Amino acid sequence: MFKIAALNRVLRGWVAYYRHVNAKDVVTSLDFWVEGRLAYWLCDKHKCGIRQVLRQFQHQQGGRKNLAVKNERGQLMFLYCMADLPLTRYPLQKRINPYLKELPTILADAEAPIPDWTWNGGSRFSMWKDVQQFVLERDEYRCQNQTCGAGDDLDVHHKRWLKDGGNDDPDNLTTLCVRCHRLEQQGKLVVNW
Repeated sequence: MFKIAALNRVLRGWVAYYRHVNAKDVVTSLDFWVEGRLAYWLCDKHKCGIRQVLRQFQHQQGGRKNLAVKNERGQLMFLYCMADLPLTRYPLQKRINPYLKELPTILADAEAPIPDWTWNGGSRFSMWKDVQQFVLERDEYRCQNQTCGAGDDLDVHHKRWLKDGGNDDPDNLTTLCVRCHRLEQQGKLVVNW
């Protein structure tokens, strides 16, 4: 009797804690598992088989059979079935902050202007593609090394590297083929800009 009372307290507390999440399948499988563990514990305690335990301790509760023992008053104390507690979603409500007297200002009403370009998480990649296309068209899709002039496998090269204070302005960019670009980065090709 005391084991079932203690077990019922734990089961009620656990399912009450998780009642606002979608745990119906887990709760149903746990009910089945707990009932099985309790039945086998009763088998070990009374030194008998599972059929005898079910005949002696399984009683009708509502529309189903459940394990139960008699308490000190002779009443049946059933094993708590967690699936009986209705699980509900936690109600999401938009609450107003009690510490703010006024509603927060909207960005349009703020003093700072809205920038033309906003970061979308892709670093500078989308803007870089536009600038790169502009430089390739400006240089007529040709390598700007006077000795090369190749028209395939082209790269857009920074005249002054970003690490040295250069930027992505088209005036700082030129078109080089992959071979000339690699040689220029290795310091084997000197190009007059």
